[in-house]
Amino acid sequence: MTKPVCLLKGGQGGLGNMHFLTNLIRNPRFSKPGRNGLEQHFLFELKSIADLGLIGLPNAGKSTILNKISNAKPKIGHWQFTTLSPTIGTVSLGFGQDVFTVADIPGIIQGASLDKGMGLEFLRHIERSNGWVFVLDLSNKNPLNDLQLLIEEVGTLEKVKTKNILIVCNKVDIDAEKSESFAKYLQVEKFSKSQGWDCVPISALREENIDVLKKKMFKCARQSEFDK
Repeated sequence: MTKPVCLLKGGQGGLGNMHFLTNLIRNPRFSKPGRNGLEQHFLFELKSIADLGLIGLPNAGKSTILNKISNAKPKIGHWQFTTLSPTIGTVSLGFGQDVFTVADIPGIIQGASLDKGMGLEFLRHIERSNGWVFVLDLSNKNPLNDLQLLIEEVGTLEKVKTKNILIVCNKVDIDAEKSESFAKYLQVEKFSKSQGWDCVPISALREENIDVLKKKMFKCARQSEFDK
């Protein structure tokens, strides 16, 4: 449990007239005033606490994924920065089974570490999450480059390795024959395995592989328990 922190010291109470009652002074008519405590204005901001945080470029499908796996109803659109504030959803693996929470934050763009866009502004909401889920758009030209960009923008590879990581390759439904998107997935999977990360291909729009995704996300959220 976190120890309490003293921000300001309170004042010192005064002494009423009864404190000055003596055998000689039976009805004291004086007292000792107290001292005022310190005063200061503070602005507190609650960091959203979720088991997992979704990280990805704008329009990668994070909100659609959260909508498909949880009871959350984030705003979904075909334009960038549809998500303007963090959204938290609760995910259940089934009736009577364990649940976990997932936070969706605005998309991160190149240069976010230099205050471009808005994704990095909300990264603090998932700093205390057990795991991070990187969502990649397989319709993009090079999803592996996108992943490396996200890692660079949120910090460093060393910082990322302090978290449980899951890589999600979304939008496998973009290609009619799926051959091109699957080839991209294999590239991402190879890199992910080299880092010891799980990688799963899905189509959030068509709800393909969603059950597998939920199980892998649960494992990512509870990785320390699985390691015991």
